[in-house]
Formats: sequence, C-alpha cells, structure tokens
Amino acid sequence: MAKLLLLIILLVLPLNALLAQSQFPELVERAFGSDQELVNGVQFSNHFGQVDGHPYFLDEYFRDGAVYMADQLYEHLKLRYNLYTQRVEIEHRYADGSVIQFMSVPELMPSFSLGGRDFVRRQFGDDAPAYYQVVSSGSFECYIGWSKETKTAGNDSSRPYQFTAPKITYWLDLGQDLKPFHKR
Repeated sequence: MAKLLLLIILLVLPLNALLAQSQFPELVERAFGSDQELVNGVQFSNHFGQVDGHPYFLDEYFRDGAVYMADQLYEHLKLRYNLYTQRVEIEHRYADGSVIQFMSVPELMPSFSLGGRDFVRRQFGDDAPAYYQVVSSGSFECYIGWSKETKTAGNDSSRPYQFTAPKITYWLDLGQDLKPFHKR
C-alpha cells in the first residue's frame, strides 16, 4: 500500500507543477508588456557608426509624440524620426521600468506626431511611400517630405561617409490634384 501511495504521489507532483506554469498569453505579457501592437518592430542598433552626423528629423534626441497603429492611438511616447531609413524609432518603457528602443514597421504605422508636428505615410508620384509632414491652412493641405542621404565624407573626417543636410520636397493638395512645388 505504501508503494502504491508513493507511486501516486510521484505521478501527481509533476502534474501539479505543469498545471501551475504560466499560460502563453501571460508569458508574452510579462515579456513584452500589454502594448504588443505598439512594441512591434526591430530592436534598435546603430548602423551608422561610420557616418558623420545623424539621420534624424531635427536632432538625435527622443521627443514627445504619438503613433497610430492597428486602429489605435498611442500617446505620451518618446519618438524620433529617422529620415534616412524613413522609420520612426520608439523608446518604450515596460511596466517593470526597463527601457528598449525599437524601429517601427512603416507599413503598420500610417501616421504619427512628433513634437507637435503631424506626419502621414503617403506615396506621391513615382516616389516610394514615405512619411510627409502635414501643414494645413484653410482648405489647403501641404505635404512636406523629409529625407537624408549619405555621401562620401570630406578629407577632414575620420569617417568615410556623412549624412547630407535634409532634402525637402513639397506637395500641395488641391482637392482632386496634387502639385509638387519647390519654394516655400
């Protein structure tokens, strides 16, 4: 009888341990937090160590902003806009206080705001889809495209490449017609 009781205990103990394990959704939430739609992209790593300057809109610091993803607005985020890769980089703080930086997936983020400026993802003419700053006045909307490129660095640089100054394109929405223009 004692052997049978010992055998039952040995069989029940592993089952109890298996039943006490966290379920998959709990494990995902513990690892990634409750904003799984937001925290969706490539973990940030600096690919521009051999390039002078920075590829960002305004400067290389994270600023207050918001993003629109999966039919949801996420506010009170820290963002920066990479003009070279056309990706929004997000600094995300988990509930436990740890911080990660990741590069968003542009196809999943139709719009964002950064430091009070609004941007939407659009495609104009033969250009590739990109984010454009939206400036409205009355019935007119203007779309301002920002980008940066790399070029060979000058002789005084220790790095072989440097980022160019921002390249800016302008589009005016006239209702049924979009017109590019070159002067502010």
